[in-house]
Amino acid sequence: MKNKFDIAKELKEHEKKYTIILVLIFVFLILFTGYCILSIDNKELKSINKNINYRYSSLSSTYQLITLTNKSILTDKEGLNTNKITIHIENTTDNKYDYKIVLKKDNRITKTCGCINNVDDYKHIKYSVDGNILTLNSDMVIYKGSLKRNEEKDIQVNIWLDENTNSNYHYHGYFSIEKINQE
Repeated sequence: MKNKFDIAKELKEHEKKYTIILVLIFVFLILFTGYCILSIDNKELKSINKNINYRYSSLSSTYQLITLTNKSILTDKEGLNTNKITIHIENTTDNKYDYKIVLKKDNRITKTCGCINNVDDYKHIKYSVDGNILTLNSDMVIYKGSLKRNEEKDIQVNIWLDENTNSNYHYHGYFSIEKINQE
């Protein structure tokens, strides 16, 4: 009969082999468990009766700050020749998306600038999309449209102040994309 020192001596001789075998078993168990936990069965996804709304699905756009000052007071012809602002919109949702682009006042920048008393009426703001000269109304919408699933679009906008605007006028804003009443 072997004593405990003989067994320890035998284990010591084959220690490297046993260690490699145990490490391989644990690595296999970890990989197998991870696969089982993180894999998704396509049959289960098909059995879901409703659309999948992914967490990060949305309508996204580029963000640009709009600043209109006395340098922005232009004739319509000059306004059309100003640098165009590109608004890039991308629909990453699973459905068609009706939207509007709204010019929103940036109150934080207006407060920081100290020009709160120099802000005039929105009616002096003119803009052009596709060469048509338009004046803002109270809803501040500059464009309406829709995008199909995975569609993207670039909208070119010129924006300036009417030539009859007070020279102290200041406007700080940004374009916001808003969903049009859809469920």
